Amino acid sequence: MKRFAVVALATFAACPAFAQDTEPTTDTPVETAVAPDSAAATPAAEPALPVPAAATTAAEPALPDPDRCELHVWASDQYESVSMGLLSSFGLVGALLDQAGRGKEKVTIKDLMAEYLDPATQFATLETLDPAAKLGMPGAEIVWHDDMLTLAQRKNIKKNKRRLSDSQASCYGELINGVVFYHRAAMHGSNLFGGFIYRDFSDSNEPRVSIGKVKNPLESFPPDKPEDEAEAKTELVDAWAKDFNEFIQKKLK
Repeated sequence: MKRFAVVALATFAACPAFAQDTEPTTDTPVETAVAPDSAAATPAAEPALPVPAAATTAAEPALPDPDRCELHVWASDQYESVSMGLLSSFGLVGALLDQAGRGKEKVTIKDLMAEYLDPATQFATLETLDPAAKLGMPGAEIVWHDDMLTLAQRKNIKKNKRRLSDSQASCYGELINGVVFYHRAAMHGSNLFGGFIYRDFSDSNEPRVSIGKVKNPLESFPPDKPEDEAEAKTELVDAWAKDFNEFIQKKLK
């Protein structure tokens, strides 16, 4: 998990033990006993500071932090594609892209979506959209999670009332990117469906859940020729960004 906030851990160095090889004479007053070899080289050590009780006792359960506001974000690694009607074979896409130096293996539409809209690209795209502000959390710290949620976790997201992270921030939300779905139909053209889940814990211990899927049209994706790949990638990413904005406008509770 990448975090922009670093928790500092306090450590306390133990004071060196004093040597007891000689005893001071009664005619020469000695204020502190020091090791024979270091007495002239270094000044007398200051008394050790008391160790706080928290450092010596077992950690207590974390309490809600009223001053923190966090938005936790998970990317999607789920890509689906359905083509209906003529020229619906995924192999056609692979045959056209073999010439782009990709080797002899065919490239499917799902492969292209996973390449063009991988988790890193999802995070970079969302970062330009200021998701915290759009979700009603302006100024919140955004925590980008590298770990992927399992399919079981996604399916049970409505039933699960607990946070997916250990954060105790009182202002807390979770944005989960859902399935990236490409659909092509002979009569209706191509569309990119973007699914999103938002869980808002700010008002209570149980989340207010918003789930939705929206679509935006595609014209250049998938690319017809290798030289069209850059344009197709830009279009796919832009369509996904529009999906997110429309999720906020149409599906957010």
